[in-house]
Amino acid sequence: MNSILLASWLGFLAVLLLFIGIDLLREPEKSLIKAIIGDNPNPKEKFWKKTSEYIAPFIVPWFPVANTDHLQKKIIWAGEPGGITVDSMIGLKVLLLVIAIAVCSFLTTIGIPPFLIPMFALLAFFLPDAYLSRLAEERKKAINKTMPNMISLLATAIGAGVELGPALKAVGDKMTGPLGEELRRAWKHIATGKPRAVALREMAKRTGVNVVERFVETIITAEERGGMDLSLVLSNFQRDLRNSQMRKAQEEARKAPTKMLLPLVTCIFIPMLIILLTPIVFTILDSM
Repeated sequence: MNSILLASWLGFLAVLLLFIGIDLLREPEKSLIKAIIGDNPNPKEKFWKKTSEYIAPFIVPWFPVANTDHLQKKIIWAGEPGGITVDSMIGLKVLLLVIAIAVCSFLTTIGIPPFLIPMFALLAFFLPDAYLSRLAEERKKAINKTMPNMISLLATAIGAGVELGPALKAVGDKMTGPLGEELRRAWKHIATGKPRAVALREMAKRTGVNVVERFVETIITAEERGGMDLSLVLSNFQRDLRNSQMRKAQEEARKAPTKMLLPLVTCIFIPMLIILLTPIVFTILDSM
């Protein structure tokens, strides 16, 4: 009987891993895991966020400062999805951990192996981190992808005689996506009196993209030196960036099969193997 229960729970775990693996391969707006963070403005969809914010004050003081600082950076790089904060994120992680332990503890009364409790608990605790990291990486990729076009528009505007500040505003208003949002946010800070160099450096930190940091430092250095044709500097920067991105794309294409191997084996192949072998295990157990 115990062997049958163990095989059943291993099958359940295989199906769960299979679901997670398939869900993580979907687009972010179609992912069911996104419901945990809750970008939907419907108050009913904000249950997780409200509950985590309620319990956060009791939990956050016990977390190491280094962990909260790292989590803060990750949230900013992800674009602060759903307006989530460090406190609510920590509260969400602990809430999922408690729920997972409670559910698994209850299931032990009907036969779930106790060693699965810490596995599900850790999975629940780190699931928000994994999804947040995924959002941050996709946002960085979107920014990297649109950087050449943004630099091209900015160089054209400056070459036409537009001053850098108004040129940044015009390009930001024209662009969509995270890079356009950051440009518009930086321009608002500049318009309210913040020094342009400070506002641009803060924008670069919010993106977490090295190319943006290099771009900002190039602009600031060209302005500080004076006498430099900024449109020519930006055109050269854009050409170097396109060449660099082309080389990186070729390298990524060569590495793609290797990178896909681990997720496929862990989340799809192994669970499918367990599902296929479960009937064989039952047959062997019955014949013994």
